[in-house]
Amino acid sequence: METLADDELDALARAFHDLYRRSSPDGVVGGTAWEDLGPEDRAANRASAGAVLGQAADMGYDVVRVTGTPEPVDLPASVVERASIREHDRWAAVKRAQGWSYGPERDHARRTHPDLVPWDELDEPAREKDRVRMRVIPELLAGLGLALVARGDVA
Repeated sequence: METLADDELDALARAFHDLYRRSSPDGVVGGTAWEDLGPEDRAANRASAGAVLGQAADMGYDVVRVTGTPEPVDLPASVVERASIREHDRWAAVKRAQGWSYGPERDHARRTHPDLVPWDELDEPAREKDRVRMRVIPELLAGLGLALVARGDVA
C-alpha cells in the first residue's frame, strides 16, 4: 500500500491525538479535544498518521487491506525501540521546522519543548510515549481494515 485515504489519515490522526490525551491529559495539547486543536497541532497529528506506512516499512512490514477486522500483530520489542527512535527524530524535525526549540518546559508562546533533545537524552517517560505510539500501530491499522504483514524475519 502506498498511501492512506484521506478518511484513514484523519482517523489515524485522531487516534494518535486521543492516545496522547490519555498519556498527558493535563497538558496544553493533551487536555484539548481534537475539535478544539489549533491547525499546527492537527497538522502534527496528521504528520504522525502520514508517517505510519513508512514506519511499518522501516519495521519490516507491508500494510495490506483485508476483509473484516484483522488480528493485530505483536511487534517485537527491538522493532518497537528502533521505530520509536525514528519517530522521535521525525517529530523533532517537524517541531523544529515549525520554529520550536529546546526549553526546560513546554511553552507554546516561546515555542520551547523539553523533549527536543536526542533520544539518548530523553527521560524514560518521554521515550515510553514514542514506544506506545509504535506499539499501537497494528491495532490502529486493524481498526481501519488494514493489516501488517511481515516481510521475512522481523526482529
